[in-house]
Amino acid sequence: MENLKVKTYENGITEMFNENELGIKNGKYFKYENGRIKEEGNYKTNLKDGKWIYYIIEQDRCLLQKEENYKDGKLEGNYKEYWEYGQLKEKGLYIDGKKEGNWRTENGHSWENISYKNGLKEGEYERLLDGKEKGFLFTKGQYIKGQKEGEWITEDEDKSNVIFENYKNGKKYELDKIETRNHISFGRLNENGQKEGEWTLIAKDSSYKIVENYKDGVEEGLSRHYDKDGKLTAE
Repeated sequence: MENLKVKTYENGITEMFNENELGIKNGKYFKYENGRIKEEGNYKTNLKDGKWIYYIIEQDRCLLQKEENYKDGKLEGNYKEYWEYGQLKEKGLYIDGKKEGNWRTENGHSWENISYKNGLKEGEYERLLDGKEKGFLFTKGQYIKGQKEGEWITEDEDKSNVIFENYKNGKKYELDKIETRNHISFGRLNENGQKEGEWTLIAKDSSYKIVENYKDGVEEGLSRHYDKDGKLTAE
């Protein structure tokens, strides 16, 4: 026989649920914080089942935080998470406890689309990042079995600065490239997106070439300048 249990803790949390003599929960579950709803859902034989809703307590308000769906204790179905001001933060689909299909996150004008297969990132990736005073940056690429693969491109909103990165099994395997209106640069970017080692800058009109060295994005070491005929003009 199941009995309604009410448990109150010193931190202001109160739980209400149905539990039988063996300690197995079945039916509706509620959690309150200082009298305000914080969590609600359903148990089936001690496992979360169906829709669960979570709230954030902010001063005198109770705000929706996220919505999850369960089957046999595993996440199954639609998932949604919200910012404190009510706008959608993240949405996607779970199958058998793993992310599946397209997932989208949003933050103001910024957004990100990631595809999943059996819990791993798989397929096309896109992101629009609002850099405020630096403007928008758009990135696109693809994942295979959770790792970056092939060419990844990041460009600013007027395409005056375009960064090309190449990956194989999640690791860079070719030179990176940065293209502006007047130059093309070749070299390697480190994990923080900073220039590392030797970089070659070539003017698009072939009027000169510069070979420089970098460490953590800062010029360090020998720098050589060449004219259009390949003659060294400065070192």
